[in-house]
Amino acid sequence: KLIITTHRVAVLSARRAEFRETAHPDSELIVYAAYNAAFDYFITVGNKASIAIWSTHSFSLIHEFTEAHVTTTKIGIPQVVDILAAALDPTERRLVTAGKECIVTAVNAK
Repeated sequence: KLIITTHRVAVLSARRAEFRETAHPDSELIVYAAYNAAFDYFITVGNKASIAIWSTHSFSLIHEFTEAHVTTTKIGIPQVVDILAAALDPTERRLVTAGKECIVTAVNAK
């Protein structure tokens, strides 16, 4: 299978003339995409602070995290911050993200 990402995720299968396309939730651009062998799923991270976990078998959305990076303005209003970079740790058990607010977060990947 060939997995292609922009602001959408697409899977092309070499065995069938099949094209499946699914939009990444709440983002304009996917900044990170990875296959997680430890848990057998696919992860995409969008620039608008959203993280999506996809099934590798049906390529359907399993779980979505929104507002992964949020800061508070000077007057106390929560504001979603863009994610600039992401990576899995060497054990593939944690997803590490870095936001535009200069904060790095690590979440369990399962």
